Amino acid sequence: MILFSSSMGKSGSTFLCNLQEDMLALSGVRSGQAKLRENFEGRWVKNFPLNTIIKLLWINFRNGSIVIKTHTPPTRYVRWLIQLRIAKATYSYRDVRDVILSALDHGARNRKQGKTTEIYADLFTVEEAMYVGTNSIKAMQRWQQFGLVHFVRYEFLMNDRLNELIKMKNFFDWDIGNKEIDKLIEDHEKTKRASLNFNKGITKRYKTEMTTEEKLFCNEKLKDYLVGLGYDIEVS
Repeated sequence: MILFSSSMGKSGSTFLCNLQEDMLALSGVRSGQAKLRENFEGRWVKNFPLNTIIKLLWINFRNGSIVIKTHTPPTRYVRWLIQLRIAKATYSYRDVRDVILSALDHGARNRKQGKTTEIYADLFTVEEAMYVGTNSIKAMQRWQQFGLVHFVRYEFLMNDRLNELIKMKNFFDWDIGNKEIDKLIEDHEKTKRASLNFNKGITKRYKTEMTTEEKLFCNEKLKDYLVGLGYDIEVS
C-alpha cells in the first residue's frame, strides 16, 4: 500500500507522519520506507507527475508499503491509485486561525535564525498570513470533493491520541494492539518537541493570542469554513 499523508500546513503533519511511519513498522506489514527515504532524500514528496508515481509504485511493489508526507491536493494520478485501491490517503486539518498563528511563529523563528527568505519569514500580521488559511481551505475542499480519504482533526489528535490512532489503524487495516499504540504515543510525547516543525502543539490558541479585531477579521474571512466544521466563532 502507498499511504499519502496529506495535510494543511502547520496542522501537526510531521508529528502525524512520524506516528504513521511507526505504526507501519509495528503492523508487521512489509515496509519500503527505508527505500523511499533513500530515493527521495526523505519521505516528503511535493508533486506527483507520472514519473514520480511510477517510481513510488516500483518502490511499493519491490519493497513494501510506504508513507509519504505531502501537502498536495489529490492530483489525477493520486486519485487513480486510491480508486484502484493501491493507495490510501489521510488528510489532517486544523482550526485555520491556529494555522495562521503557527505560520507566524514559524516565520518569526526563521527570521531569528537569519533565514529571511525561508517560508513564512515575510509574514508579520494575521492579515498578511490570511492567505495561508484560505489556501489551506481550498486544498482541503479538494479532498472533501474527492471523498476517499480519512480525515484527521488536529484538535482531536492532540486531545485523544489513542482513539484517533485506533481509528487510523482500522482505516489502514493494520493489526496493531491498543497497548502497542499506547506505548507509541508515550514514546512520541518524549520526542515531539525536538521537531523543528512542531511549534506549540496546543489548541484554540487564537482565543488568547489574537486581538478582538483579529478574531473578527478571521470570522469575516473564514466563517463558512469554521461553522461548517463546527469550530467556535464566539469572540470573547
